[in-house]
Amino acid sequence: MNNSPFRKISQDIEQDLRRLKSSIGKTPWFNFLQLNLQQRQLDKIKSKVLGTLDVLSHQEHQSDYNQLFYWYLAEIRTLSQAIDEKNELVNAFRKGSFWSKLWKDSFWSKLNR
Repeated sequence: MNNSPFRKISQDIEQDLRRLKSSIGKTPWFNFLQLNLQQRQLDKIKSKVLGTLDVLSHQEHQSDYNQLFYWYLAEIRTLSQAIDEKNELVNAFRKGSFWSKLWKDSFWSKLNR
């Protein structure tokens, strides 16, 4: 696995995902421009992963990398959901339903149910 040409690709993707995950965690929900940029970066990473999986599907003895790249897709899905949740807050704020959305999602509202 160490001598495979997919090693460098996987290292690059892991590094990109790590950076993006940190960036998403630090981005406030109201910074919709940054969230849009992060979504575009995530889409680029997803393209790279899907393209690599396509190449891997024609390779023999690369099952370790196949599993790794499917794990990357799961991580991308998780990060995309985090961005979507922040975008929901942005949209709620724009529509004027921000405080009710915040209350609905809050710990205190769950206690009152």
